[in-house]
Amino acid sequence: MECLLQACLLLVRRPKTGLLAGLWEFPSASLESDNPSLKACRAAIDKYLKSILGIRANSESELVIERKLVGAYKHVFSHIHMHMKIEWMRIHVDKKDPHWDTNAKTLNGTEEKWVPINGLHDVGLTSGVKKVYEKFLEFRGRKTITKLRGKRKRID
Repeated sequence: MECLLQACLLLVRRPKTGLLAGLWEFPSASLESDNPSLKACRAAIDKYLKSILGIRANSESELVIERKLVGAYKHVFSHIHMHMKIEWMRIHVDKKDPHWDTNAKTLNGTEEKWVPINGLHDVGLTSGVKKVYEKFLEFRGRKTITKLRGKRKRID
């Protein structure tokens, strides 16, 4: 999700235990199918965003300014194969809303933060999340990242 005024991306922290514990990721929702429809993907992420931020992100929402499918990516992590459909959503964020805080808790207690698009190099991201970010930059018409977090940086 991208906020309109500041060009930021929303990140949420993974649970403190389990796979990739405590790392940051883009909001995501798990689905049973390896190839779900776009409608099913949107319904799942809309439900997730409602649970963490209390916002409606569906087509009837006044917050959603633009919403597009970025692409797909298959990430293999050990014995787990993740099939990701990547969607970008531009939303209007009211700075008076407590969820605009750069380090806030969501409604369900998950940590969240809005990070400037160019500020992701300061955040601990998994290789899968970095790939999603690269797809997003390609979608936005920017050149692919060559270095991130000490090893990579964006080239304009």
